[in-house]
Amino acid sequence: MMDNITETEVHDLLRRRLTRIQDVGLLGWNPPNGKTYGLPNILIPKIVDNHRAGSDRIDGCVYYKHLLMLVEIKPASSEMDDDAAKLRRIYSLYKLEGVVQILQRQGLCPSPSFRWLVPVLAFGVLDSGLPQDFLCWQVYPGRYQQSTGAGLPKEATGELEELQVSFENTPDSLRT
Repeated sequence: MMDNITETEVHDLLRRRLTRIQDVGLLGWNPPNGKTYGLPNILIPKIVDNHRAGSDRIDGCVYYKHLLMLVEIKPASSEMDDDAAKLRRIYSLYKLEGVVQILQRQGLCPSPSFRWLVPVLAFGVLDSGLPQDFLCWQVYPGRYQQSTGAGLPKEATGELEELQVSFENTPDSLRT
C-alpha cells in the first residue's frame, strides 16, 4: 500500500512530468495552493437548467498534438466522482468546439488543429475502479501510469498511445 499524498503534491508532480514531455503544452493550471506557475486559471461557464450558474474551475488544461485535455486532480482515485461528473457535464454541453471557443475568448487556445477533447482524471493513489470514458493518470513519486478508457474516441488511439509511452517513460532526473 502506498502512503498518502496530498492534492498539491499530485499537482506538482504532474506539472513537472508534463512540462518535460515533447509536444505537451500547459494552457492553464490551478493547483489548490494557488501557485499557478504563470499560467491562467481555466474557467468554463457552468449552465444549470439553461441558466448560467457561475463557472467551473478546471485544475489543468493540457494539449498534446491534436488532443485537448481538461484535467481534474485529487489525491486518490476514490475522490474523483464529483470531478468526473463535472467533466462529463462540460463535455456533454460544450464538446470540443465549445471548449475551444471558450479558451479562445480567454486568449488561451494556441492551435485550431485540435481534433479531440479528452477528459482526464489524475490522482496519486489508485484505490477504486477507473471510469472507462476518461484518460486516467496515476502520479506518485517514482510511479507514473496512464490508463486509457475504452470509451475514448477510437480515432485518438494513436496519439493516446504515444502520450502513454512518453508519460510512463520520461525520466525523473530533471527537477523543476
